[in-house]
Amino acid sequence: MGKEFVFKVEAKVMVEGLFIAWEKGFKRIEVECNNALL
Repeated sequence: MGKEFVFKVEAKVMVEGLFIAWEKGFKRIEVECNNALL
């Protein structure tokens, strides 16, 4: 498992979480991530 794979998975999960929150009516969301590239 390479670093690129981990980066892509973390980015995908973050975007999916934002879409779910948006669909539930949240308009302001604070996101924390420990990946310096995101």
